[in-house]
Amino acid sequence: MIIPWSILEKVEKILQRDAAEDERERKAKLTEKRRWEEVDQLRKRKNKELLVYAQKAVTWLKDFYDSREGKKILKLNYEVNFFNASFWGGFPAPGSEMTTFATIYMSESGRVYYGERYKGFPKKSLLLGSLKTKMNPNALVKRLHPEYLKLFVQSLENGKVWQYLEWSLR
Repeated sequence: MIIPWSILEKVEKILQRDAAEDERERKAKLTEKRRWEEVDQLRKRKNKELLVYAQKAVTWLKDFYDSREGKKILKLNYEVNFFNASFWGGFPAPGSEMTTFATIYMSESGRVYYGERYKGFPKKSLLLGSLKTKMNPNALVKRLHPEYLKLFVQSLENGKVWQYLEWSLR
């Protein structure tokens, strides 16, 4: 069978385009893997400090969840936001505040999540633990970027958390 040259040329261009896209994806995955390896090294270096942050966060979240006022707020709103920061894909994303951000929120059932939003719409959620059972601070250290965890605890300590909570009330 003789296939016209124009078709063979078009097939070759498509194959080249697909190969180039595969190579871009491979490089992007490799870059992301390296970034996570750097974060893991940072976690190892700052493990004690991060565990202190995580314990403070878990204690604060548990105190809120167990309080009469916290239960009232959660019953009213089902889900409450405690913190937002410019992070995307688990990494800092400076300058993206208007479109992409990561949030810590709690459901009425006491489950605590890390969620990423694009233009306000949820894109990804990661369960960090449940306050009905015993929430493990190590989960926060393992699942959150060290800088994000630090910023979250700073917002708990400086009271900015109440601003985020107020914004989440409908």
